[in-house]
Amino acid sequence: MEAKKDQYTLQTGAGIADERLGFLQKVHGPDSIAFLRRHMTSKNNRILDIGCGTGYMATWMADNIAKNVTAVDQSLAQLEIAKLRTTSLNIRNIEFIQGDAYDSAMQAGQYDLTYSRFLMQHLTDVPRFLKNTFDSKNCDDSNYLIIEAAIHSGWASIPHQNYIISAANLFKSLLEINGSDFDIGNKIFHTMRARERQARGEYSEVGSDF
Repeated sequence: MEAKKDQYTLQTGAGIADERLGFLQKVHGPDSIAFLRRHMTSKNNRILDIGCGTGYMATWMADNIAKNVTAVDQSLAQLEIAKLRTTSLNIRNIEFIQGDAYDSAMQAGQYDLTYSRFLMQHLTDVPRFLKNTFDSKNCDDSNYLIIEAAIHSGWASIPHQNYIISAANLFKSLLEINGSDFDIGNKIFHTMRARERQARGEYSEVGSDF
């Protein structure tokens, strides 16, 4: 039986949807960029961006740390905006593909970095996504997998604002309706840490929080 297609919880396309992603880029972009600059020091990287949205990080990577970027998203509306953004910035080393995050063929190419930001909380089968990634040729000692994912317990504000917590709880509820997990970042972290410890020979079996 064919697996149910994941439903993106939030609106996509132009207008408010792209403004929301632009706001997220203003908030989280500097940390994402600083991390990538620290670990991807070459400008000759082949990068796969899964769940690229409207292309904020894909265009930055193409312009700063990549020989070429393959940027994938399920939403054609998101990709159309990403293409317009790329054209306006005169960036030519990006290929945009409409595709499913679970498509193992998508990862069949050779990439120095497989990157995904804020996609995991929208997936209903993260273990399947991770298995495809680990089974590909892009997850060994010479390649990077970088995932930025949501942690519901990390939502806070100083001073405390009730509407921030209310918004986080509402988003969490919407994700749960679609079978997704707003605390997926914690589970991914502990699963990846277990794989790291296994690679160091600390124990033979890899557990999972999923």
